[in-house]
Amino acid sequence: MSLGDAFPADFRLKQIEQCLVPGAVLSLQVVFPEVTKNKFLVLVASPDENCLHFVVNSETNPYIKARAHLNVCQVKLDAASHPFLDHDSQVACHEVLPIPKNDIVAALMNDVSRYRGRISLAAKDDIVAAVKHAVTLSKVLQRGIISALESQYFPP
Repeated sequence: MSLGDAFPADFRLKQIEQCLVPGAVLSLQVVFPEVTKNKFLVLVASPDENCLHFVVNSETNPYIKARAHLNVCQVKLDAASHPFLDHDSQVACHEVLPIPKNDIVAALMNDVSRYRGRISLAAKDDIVAAVKHAVTLSKVLQRGIISALESQYFPP
């Protein structure tokens, strides 16, 4: 149990809702076709009842590395600028992972330590640049993500 878990539920809910902004990094359990595991995710937009995320990986998958149009969409998150990371990692900006906002709130209400912090201003700028090159994302989705990220204050 973390200190945050000791606060009343209504207080935690208010704090959680204030943290769920583009650029937030969460550690959530994600169900992939081959496995379910905890992953770091960067929240990039929340246009409706779903929050849109990019997955943070320890390294770039060889399949992605071998394809220039996908590799250009991988953004380095350096551990030095992101204290919640144990090592440098990669944000996969070529594919969006939608997660219902209610599921995220429930996970954070259960364990507020799943909120890890926010990406740096430099990382935000790199993600915006990668999204502009992401041929795998529709133009509408690109504009929505860029607008959401650029509307947030990112401390230096």
